[in-house]
Amino acid sequence: MMYKLHPLSGVDDDISGAVEWYESQQKGLGERFINDWESTALYILSNPFAFSKKN
Repeated sequence: MMYKLHPLSGVDDDISGAVEWYESQQKGLGERFINDWESTALYILSNPFAFSKKN
């Protein structure tokens, strides 16, 4: 079964803002942040029962 992440509204804006901030601190850091975010999202999707559901 394939699972999907359902991010809350505004998450994309928050991530974009974080990427910009990290990049302003050090060149390449924003890219590392987004790569880590994507890697974490893929891990969650491939191991959905490793985490508790929060409401």
